[in-house]
Amino acid sequence: MKRICMVIGALALLLAPVRAIAQDKLVVSVWGGSWRDMVDNLIGKKFTAATGVPVEYITGGTIDRLNKEKLAKGNPESDITFTTSHVGWLYANDGLYETLD
Repeated sequence: MKRICMVIGALALLLAPVRAIAQDKLVVSVWGGSWRDMVDNLIGKKFTAATGVPVEYITGGTIDRLNKEKLAKGNPESDITFTTSHVGWLYANDGLYETLD
């Protein structure tokens, strides 16, 4: 399961440079603790080295972060969100994810 999450996260960050080039930072919403550290060590630092764009993290529980995004609808705090597939469905149904071409 961790490998699948890492692959999904890596793909998400690979798609982010197009949007992040015009930004001064990339904001990633992720669980705290070892999850945040893993994402930073495996993906975040490499992304910053490759693009020069620093990665910042918003951490919290799955439902807490979902509720924050619902309250901020139309003005999201993060560029990328790590979450579970069933909660990702809730994000999508509430129109909280941007459609990718």
